[in-house]
Amino acid sequence: MTPASRDTALRDYLDALLQDAAPAASAATQDDPAPTWLVCRVGRLQLLLPSASIGAPIATLDFETPESWHRARIRIGKDDWQVAELGACIAPGFAVLPIDTLLPVTGSGWLLGVTGQPVRLSLDEDAIEWRAQRSSRPWLSGMSRDGRYMALDVRALIAHAAGIGPPGSPA
Repeated sequence: MTPASRDTALRDYLDALLQDAAPAASAATQDDPAPTWLVCRVGRLQLLLPSASIGAPIATLDFETPESWHRARIRIGKDDWQVAELGACIAPGFAVLPIDTLLPVTGSGWLLGVTGQPVRLSLDEDAIEWRAQRSSRPWLSGMSRDGRYMALDVRALIAHAAGIGPPGSPA
């Protein structure tokens, strides 16, 4: 399977999960700013992480690179952190991507390892088609109506990462 066909298969699978999406949340009033998101890429997928749940990005250049970032433990100052690779969480078994940036998940003791540098994006809540039922892939909150972005529930993603092993190992 080529990388492009894997991306297409993953996108089709996630689209199928969104078929039962809930009606859009009511639009924000003109006085309320649009929610901001961090856009991270995994292959051709563009993933939205709510900015309110993420601390300041940390470059991985400052750390000795572990064999695998996924579920690695690192110390920053006096704090111990556990790392979850974003790609390994949403697409287990796919090729491991280099981790350039660590994103602290506020109040959790976890860092999300991502490829590249996330980009900020303002997007109205009504631009997201929210999932009503999240029994399968509970970390997938919804998808942008234009199909460009997948919105993630960072807390559910961390709970998922805490329950799975390194890429390629049994859960």
